[in-house]
Amino acid sequence: VAILIAFELASAQLDLVTRSELLAVADKIHRGLSDTERLKTRAISQVAKVELDPETQADMESGCLQPLTEAIDGKKVVSFFYQGRKDATPRVREVEPIGITFKNKRWYVLAFDPKDGRLKSFRFSRLQELAVTNREFQERDGVKVDDADFHEWDIGGEAPVEIRMRCSESLTRWFEENKPHPSVRTSGQSTVCLTVFNLESFLKWFASLDDAVLESPPEAVATLKERLLRVHNLYS
Repeated sequence: VAILIAFELASAQLDLVTRSELLAVADKIHRGLSDTERLKTRAISQVAKVELDPETQADMESGCLQPLTEAIDGKKVVSFFYQGRKDATPRVREVEPIGITFKNKRWYVLAFDPKDGRLKSFRFSRLQELAVTNREFQERDGVKVDDADFHEWDIGGEAPVEIRMRCSESLTRWFEENKPHPSVRTSGQSTVCLTVFNLESFLKWFASLDDAVLESPPEAVATLKERLLRVHNLYS
């Protein structure tokens, strides 16, 4: 049932030959289902199509899934234009794709960037002029798809952001005991530091804290102030 639903959701971006071949496979699976399973498949598929989030829809309609899957299977380098958070304009990237993940209603390709020497994530709908090259890459020691299972404060970002907060003693102790991110470091009874890649995702979480003050970096403080001011204006 899950295979049939996944096929229906992804079929829009498949080429005619692949879609035809998969339709034949789907038909065989469908014939083997009971009447109850057929009805369940049809009902869930319709709900999924209707309730598909716009962010998810944008990634699904980007046309990236099939070529990226082929590149991962064939260990082929891919190239594309991509605009990072600190880039003034999109720039060319050449990376080694090792996996695909779905988080926070968005699809990402997980890839090793030889230029920077580390794993990164790139969102489907932001990939421009995606191309699968003929250049093959070899598996790298210590670089596995499991290593690319990023924390949500890291997925979708590229440049590391050093965060410093001033917290109450009890909240600092909570950070020490619970480690909401692997990079959490505490200093004394009131300072908490960590390194994230997706600043926007972190700030959304930070806004829920009661006993913490964001001290750096300045860009994060400015963004948070602007956001809180907009909320204040809505209620004033």
